[in-house]
Amino acid sequence: MRLGDSGSAIDSKPSKRLSDVHSSVSPRFEQVSHSVEEQSQGAQQISEAMEQLSQASQQTVDSLQGTNQALRDLDGAAHGLRTEISRFKVMAQ
Repeated sequence: MRLGDSGSAIDSKPSKRLSDVHSSVSPRFEQVSHSVEEQSQGAQQISEAMEQLSQASQQTVDSLQGTNQALRDLDGAAHGLRTEISRFKVMAQ
């Protein structure tokens, strides 16, 4: 035991135990902190990849809509040509 500032006796065992606990827990907190940081970076990378996928999907949707419109226009033109051609009669020789 040692004497404190006021002259009262202080048991150093609890202080030593706290120091030991701190020494053993501190590296674990650092490991946890490091792991959390790595997971955060991984989550950010996943988020960025998902954003890129979303943009690519939207571009695909836009492209398909354009293709569908072109097909409808082509179908309309083909129908118009069939109508115009149907007016002509070919005579057999």
